[in-house]
Amino acid sequence: MIKTASQYHHHSSYERHRIGGHYLDWQNQPAVYKEYPGIDPVRLPAKTPTVKGKLPSVLNETNTGGMAPPLSVEDLSLILRLTHSLTARAGRPGEDFYYRSAASAGALYPTEIYTAIRGVRGLDDGLYYFSIRGHALYPLRIDDLSGYIAGLIFPPPESLPLITFFFTVIFFRSAWKYRDRAYRYHLLDTGHVIENLTLAAKSLGIPFDLSYDFDDGKINHLLGLDQKKEVSLALAHLPGAGPVSGFWKKEIHELSERIKNASIVSKRETDYPAIGEIHRASEPVISGGGDRDHGMLDGLGITPSGLEGWPGTFGITNPTDYPECLFRRRSSRNFIKGVLERAELFAFLDALCSDFHGERGRRSIPDRPLCVGFLANHIPVSYTHLTLPTNREV
Repeated sequence: MIKTASQYHHHSSYERHRIGGHYLDWQNQPAVYKEYPGIDPVRLPAKTPTVKGKLPSVLNETNTGGMAPPLSVEDLSLILRLTHSLTARAGRPGEDFYYRSAASAGALYPTEIYTAIRGVRGLDDGLYYFSIRGHALYPLRIDDLSGYIAGLIFPPPESLPLITFFFTVIFFRSAWKYRDRAYRYHLLDTGHVIENLTLAAKSLGIPFDLSYDFDDGKINHLLGLDQKKEVSLALAHLPGAGPVSGFWKKEIHELSERIKNASIVSKRETDYPAIGEIHRASEPVISGGGDRDHGMLDGLGITPSGLEGWPGTFGITNPTDYPECLFRRRSSRNFIKGVLERAELFAFLDALCSDFHGERGRRSIPDRPLCVGFLANHIPVSYTHLTLPTNREV
């Protein structure tokens, strides 16, 4: 039984002489689109407000807090288009294949998006599933759920959410190829989609909060998921008006088996127990915060000989427009052969390690949960360990 991240890491790590043969069952390849037969979708507007700005400026934007402005269905359509879109078509036998604006291991796309809204002009309050293929919303619950959702987040938000985005993964989409290792890619792929959402919110000047600490069971129940096949990993919400005065006692009825069965993506789905075990091990709520000394550097056998201050802010020559960069993305590798300049390296690290909460300074997860390392070849840099202005370490 896997109970810790360390156990899962070692269980799913590659060892040259341990890897057995694995052949992909192409006749049982998972569907990359979720379907809800019998539910009429709400088509989102194709014409939406425009967004401008160079990518570095969007990356450097801070999330200054406050409340989100009144939003319309056109605004929501734009946010979702900037978060997850189809970007290219490739001809394949039987059916065309579409790449997306968020990278995915093996182009298997395990991540799904649901959204709960209230007070969005042009839409009924309720919970919806976002269909990337049709750029549409499938209504699952029609009701104001903001108070109920606020009561499931730890710590609870200061105000009722105007819009909440839920990010889930369908286990078998990645496990079909990666088996027990799939949970690694579930986290990576979902992180790519979440980053697209944060950039969309920054580009539009809309405040947001991310949360990875919530009541998993009740959120999955709210979304109508078959928890053996699909689970929630994270959520983001746009703060709205109205204080949260405690948990809103609201009866949330069970959604139908037909809705739960939408999590089935193949005729024959193999269960890989390690995936469910590591996910369940992450479910207990870990509240609190503070500056935790996680000892990761020592654990990796790295002892820095000294610390250097962050060298300052660096720019990128000829930066790309943010929307152009987003919609040119594919789910395939596109490495560029060339020299990475020192300024470009530090501009990248500055964006990678910045605190997205900006002036608010409130994090939904414990401070300094990660260390970031990199290997450099022929880059004129003498820094081996860097302390950033946000107190995060590289």
